[in-house]
Amino acid sequence: GSVPRQLTNVNGLLFFTAFDSTSGLELWVSDGTYGGTMLVKDIRPGAGYSYPSDLVNVGGTLFFSATDGNSGRELWKSDGTTAGTVLVKDILPGTGNSSPAELTNVNGTLFFRANDGTSGSELWKSDGTTSGTVRIRDIEPAGSSDPRQLTNVNGVLMFRAITAAEGAELWTSDGTAGGTVLVRDINEGTASSGIDHLTNVNGTLFFTARDSASGTGLWRSNGSAGSTTRVGSEFNTSTQDEFVEVAGRLFFTKGNGISMATLWTSDGTSAGTSSVEIFPGSTTPQIHQLTSFNGKLAFAASDGIHGTEVWLLDPTTLAAEPITLGGRARGQYETVALALSDQQLVFTARTSDAGVQLYGVVATPGLLTPTPVTQSQRPKITWTQVPAAIDYEVWVNNQTTGAAPFQTATVSATSWTPSSDFGLGLFNVWVRARTAIGYSTWSPQFNFRIATRPKIDPINRFQVSARPKLTWDAVPGAVAYDLWVDDQSGGIRQYIRTSSLTDTSFVPGTDLPLGTYRAWVRAIDTAEVGGAWSAGQEFVIVTPPTLTAGGNSTFDRTPTLAWKSVAGATEYELFIRNRLTGGTALYEQHLAAANFTVSTALTDGPYRVWVLAVGANNTRSYWTDPVDIYVGGRTEVTTPTGTTSDTTPNFRWKSVNGAAHYQLWVDRTGGPAQILFEQQLFSTSFTPTVPLPTGNYRVWVRAISAADEMAPWSLVVEFAVV
Repeated sequence: GSVPRQLTNVNGLLFFTAFDSTSGLELWVSDGTYGGTMLVKDIRPGAGYSYPSDLVNVGGTLFFSATDGNSGRELWKSDGTTAGTVLVKDILPGTGNSSPAELTNVNGTLFFRANDGTSGSELWKSDGTTSGTVRIRDIEPAGSSDPRQLTNVNGVLMFRAITAAEGAELWTSDGTAGGTVLVRDINEGTASSGIDHLTNVNGTLFFTARDSASGTGLWRSNGSAGSTTRVGSEFNTSTQDEFVEVAGRLFFTKGNGISMATLWTSDGTSAGTSSVEIFPGSTTPQIHQLTSFNGKLAFAASDGIHGTEVWLLDPTTLAAEPITLGGRARGQYETVALALSDQQLVFTARTSDAGVQLYGVVATPGLLTPTPVTQSQRPKITWTQVPAAIDYEVWVNNQTTGAAPFQTATVSATSWTPSSDFGLGLFNVWVRARTAIGYSTWSPQFNFRIATRPKIDPINRFQVSARPKLTWDAVPGAVAYDLWVDDQSGGIRQYIRTSSLTDTSFVPGTDLPLGTYRAWVRAIDTAEVGGAWSAGQEFVIVTPPTLTAGGNSTFDRTPTLAWKSVAGATEYELFIRNRLTGGTALYEQHLAAANFTVSTALTDGPYRVWVLAVGANNTRSYWTDPVDIYVGGRTEVTTPTGTTSDTTPNFRWKSVNGAAHYQLWVDRTGGPAQILFEQQLFSTSFTPTVPLPTGNYRVWVRAISAADEMAPWSLVVEFAVV
């Protein structure tokens, strides 16, 4: 097979080493498609091998070491193209090998070990240019310090180096000669501490080392001598062989050097360091290739039944499950190599039918929004980024209506906003990532409810009508509306409650009593689940009474006035003003009945009448519109007025209480007086039988009581016949 290895993601492109019969072992790249998987460059042309190694992504550029047959093994870089794959610097000029190794990215700077033939194997750094590729410090001038296990710890490089004075110990570097120093001489003197397995766990370096007092054990350091301490003396073994950080904890294997490697975990304290039982009873678990993946620990292991498989362990529950491979049953493949490529778990496995092939598990994106309940009809759906993702698929079901799928989308960003309203209801959403090695699993089902609140249209706070019309905007997906009205004055909740309105308006079927009310409305979906209630709409019913008697001029000096009762009214007020004097003729309060008879005779003249109602909670209605009456029986001509072409116009006037009949007088201006004079009219209208000549006219009417009392003539009204 091609034996793809050293899988490294650089901006969505997967770099790896692979073998073919034409070019040998060279650098390859893939965008996840057959056509996009190709040789980057035959660095050592022909069947010779360039042996690319130590692949690392630094700021979007791949760095690696390789040999082209002319310069020896040196530092190279690649952007994924043939032309962009070049030698960075021939550190050991000529055909000799500087052997760059342990290429490590620390905040965008490449650190590595190399030998320039003069200083020995020392610490170097590079910015990708020839001039920017330099030795940092000659740590051991008498030979090679041989820096190993270069590790980025919070932007500072930590590593093992050897000097004649201290032996192999822990060092740190900030990229300058002055900042490259010994952290602590753990095994004091020239003896080495055997430092190994350097691992960054949330800014703390874990490693194994030995001192003269306790032997080999687990240590930790924050980069200073004082913080470099032993975690526990019980780990006196030199066979702790693999370390990895997962979810802020250290996981490592501990073997017996023969066939058993068990899994351990530590939080940096002795009490928090313990073994993890994966296969109870197994004597040869052979746990290896520990890899942090998507918040879980991935590793290769055998349960003693199915051979070597890839497993995923939850760092919280410490429960582990095997990964199945392409629909194959367990036991039908054997893991060869396991690695992490930018949140993609990639591994090679050997099967009987396909040999060694590349497989992968892509990190599953985690949904972040919308909130479980949202008002938005077009909620923005967001999720965590999978850095190697080419794009993402979104799948939405409408659980309320049963539409599945309801909407789907493919986007390159980590969010999606629908272009049309979803409607009310409960929705389920999933998202998955597509990368160069395939699709992730769908994210766990994420449920959210769209509960858009309607908006009640504004109405006047003070409502003259006892049956005010409430209206609101339609909500997409609503099949009904639920209206709730509280009588706040009366302290009655749900004075009105109706949940089956199919229209976006409501008018009460009966008069609302005087008082203050607050209304809310919500939409109902097809599953009869209500959305969010609207903001409250407050209004006050101030319906005035309507005069039903006593609103006409009258011969009665102690008239009786009556009015239509108002819902919720407990009393009324009556106010009469003398229009001639402007004074108050009568003001009566606390009237229990909807009528009142004046007890003291009113003098003849014009009056204006108002009535208002008072509710139980002292809610006062508006006053009625003013009603003008004339005590003494004077009426008012209403037609004709202005200009008319009707030569037999209809004369009308207001009724007078107590009138037995009426007299009508019409003069022609500039012509004969009393062109009409009718003395026995028993209704409030008259139409002449003889046409009136064209001209200007004046008209008066007066009422005559049954006792032959004559009221004053009405005020004159002028009109013209044309």
